[in-house]
Amino acid sequence: MITFAGVPVLDQTPELQAMLDGIWTPDWDHYRRQMNTNNKVFHLPVGQQQSLQPPKLGVLRWPTGLTCWATMYVMASDQQLRDIINATGSGYGYGGTLVIDDGKNSISVVGVQLLPPRPISQTLRKWDDSYPTKANDDLWLLPLVDWRYYNQMSAGVSYYANTWSGLIGGQLTHFQIPYGTGYTIDTIPTQYGTPDNDWWLGNLSKTLVPGTQYTQAAIEHTGGMCSTTLDANYRVWRPLNAKAAQKAAWDANINNVIAGGLLNNQDIANACPQFVSTNFDDYPVSSGLSARNGYDVYLNTLSIAEAGTVSGTDANLAVHNDAPLAGYSGVADAVTAVQVAKDYYNWRFASRVDATFRGIINWPISGADYCVEWSTGLYGTQPTTRVYPLPMHDWNRFGAPQVKRILRQAITGSKGGNVALGNLLTFLKNNGIIDDSTT
Repeated sequence: MITFAGVPVLDQTPELQAMLDGIWTPDWDHYRRQMNTNNKVFHLPVGQQQSLQPPKLGVLRWPTGLTCWATMYVMASDQQLRDIINATGSGYGYGGTLVIDDGKNSISVVGVQLLPPRPISQTLRKWDDSYPTKANDDLWLLPLVDWRYYNQMSAGVSYYANTWSGLIGGQLTHFQIPYGTGYTIDTIPTQYGTPDNDWWLGNLSKTLVPGTQYTQAAIEHTGGMCSTTLDANYRVWRPLNAKAAQKAAWDANINNVIAGGLLNNQDIANACPQFVSTNFDDYPVSSGLSARNGYDVYLNTLSIAEAGTVSGTDANLAVHNDAPLAGYSGVADAVTAVQVAKDYYNWRFASRVDATFRGIINWPISGADYCVEWSTGLYGTQPTTRVYPLPMHDWNRFGAPQVKRILRQAITGSKGGNVALGNLLTFLKNNGIIDDSTT
């Protein structure tokens, strides 16, 4: 049974799914917002993108991260929709609690939002007709999302802190889910130093910066991952803590596995790149500081138990890190590079569950889960819980070089004069943009 705001909806039958698939063909991309990739934030890591797939009735899909949101589609009668609106009110978004019950176990999701219902079968009416006063035989598709859907539309706040946890926490406070109580941030290693002024949104144009992308970038930049819990709170995970949470959930539900299982640590190690090559932003010449070196950190030097003596595949992962110089953050580049590599590899071994479980399981959402799906059993099958592992490839966790730093510098000299041109060419050469400053 599925209830929303205390109102039971229809049984999500194969016949209703067939109506969606063959008769109506919904615009299933209608509620997706394109990720903002303007030139103010192109250097930031790109978080998980919203999944593009047709509606599957009775399936709650819950991705990890801030840059996408949960979705569920259910069919409801006209009377059921009226009851839901009466129960939730008609304000900005119809918020209510979603309950999925398999007859033995259940999960409750607070603060679920109803987006504009889509008519599937509707009594014909004129354009200017008001909503019918009495319930009829209309059939509706109800798109349900969590609050992350609305957060995608909001810019970040011009808030700066001299610690990563302070910066991330300040943004998460801004994106606080109205129905939740707060957030938890696992301790960020000191090896990441402190954020510099380039992470202050006052130095960007906050109206152009998608706040959730910015916040997710700061989290991933420091080797973390963020999840949103079913009770509408945030958790910023470290890889070892996420691994412990996934192991505990696996141990508690191992007898309910009906398909899939655990990825093999040896297989993961063999597929990992041999080393992580970390490069750092160069400071502008005007600062008097020289260019910074890159560092290669090999898998077999990190004493990661799951990897054993495996060296990984003959490949490398190139990442970019925005940690300030040692003189600014108190942390040497080589130390930061080791931490970047440790976090990358530990996330690979933290996410091992790739399985389908019997029934509706209250699986704890952790950073080690790429996505969790709860299904009510559409095609006569039993209700299930599906857990997806993180992708093996790097998904731009640490971002790209911050060219914006270079472009922000002032070039002195008479406007349009040879002195200004000469200064510009010299500046571009010193910052690695061109090779020859004489042409």
